Amino acid sequence: SISCGETHTLLLLHSGKVLVCGNNEQKFLLVPTYGDITPEFVVIEELTENEDADENMVVDIASGAFHSVFVTKAGTIY
Repeated sequence: SISCGETHTLLLLHSGKVLVCGNNEQKFLLVPTYGDITPEFVVIEELTENEDADENMVVDIASGAFHSVFVTKAGTIY
């Protein structure tokens, strides 16, 4: 899946990994950056490093102008 905000983009891979890039000024991307821009796609490690990997696998993504949403198999929303 692909979801685009006003200045950021999310990609959800079949594996459940989420890749993000774009403006991270307001921390929409959940990744540390050097400055406010993440110019290349990076994996959100905090969503993939978990003991209960199957239940916490991201199954849906959404973004709007100024937000990002991640939904796990267990129904947790980030």
